[in-house]
Parts: sequence; C-alpha cells; structure tokens
Amino acid sequence: MNEQKSMMQRYLTRGDLVVISLVLALGLGSAFYLWGGGSGEGEATHVVVRSLDREKTEPLLQVELPAEERHEIEGGSGYLFVKISGYRARVTEADCPDQICVHTGWLTRPGNRSICVPRQIVVELVGDEEEFDEIVR
Repeated sequence: MNEQKSMMQRYLTRGDLVVISLVLALGLGSAFYLWGGGSGEGEATHVVVRSLDREKTEPLLQVELPAEERHEIEGGSGYLFVKISGYRARVTEADCPDQICVHTGWLTRPGNRSICVPRQIVVELVGDEEEFDEIVR
C-alpha cells in the first residue's frame, strides 16, 4: 500500500491534479453547451409542415410552440405522423420505404428539418434566429 502511494506521489503533483481537474471541467462545460445547454437564444417558435410540391404554397400544418400534439399528414401517396412535444418535433411514423425522416429524430433548434422525399413533405422548426452549421464565403 505504501509503495502505491509513494508511486502516486512521485508521478502526480498537486499542480498536475489541478490541471487535470480544470481540463475535465472545461470539457464537460463545453459538451453541455454544445449538446443542449447553450445560451437559450434562437428558441423555436413554430413547427411548420410543408409540401415539396411547388404548386402548394400554403403550409400543410403550422403549430405555435410550446405544444403537445400529434398530427397525421397525408402527402404523395402515403402518410406520416408528426409528434410535437414542448419546443421540439419529430416524425414518429411514416409509410415510406427508407424511413429516413423517422430516423432523423427530434428537431430541437430553429432551422432543423426532417424531409420525407417519397411523401414530398418537410417538417421544420422555425424561430427568430436560425442556427447555421457553417458559413462559407
């Protein structure tokens, strides 16, 4: 036991432990900020469901957030279900073959979209400020 303690004291000083603690705290804080914490700016205000058909200019559905709702949307030659919970939305079920719109998961920030190409439907979160992945000039 004394050998282990003396080896630990030999390799890590108090300064090392302070640096390790700061790096861990900074990493956890950054992860919280990037994956859900954030500043609260740019919160979604509406869920808008649109058709990709250029002749249909009006939204198929527009819901003000927060809300707790489930809607069946018919498009193309099939359907999909949109679930709205609080300030987020997702496609929970669709009869399209690839299910990409279902596997997209929860839309949580303005500008997030789930697109069902076979049904020609877009589910989008809209807000005051949309977030961008990257701006290239």
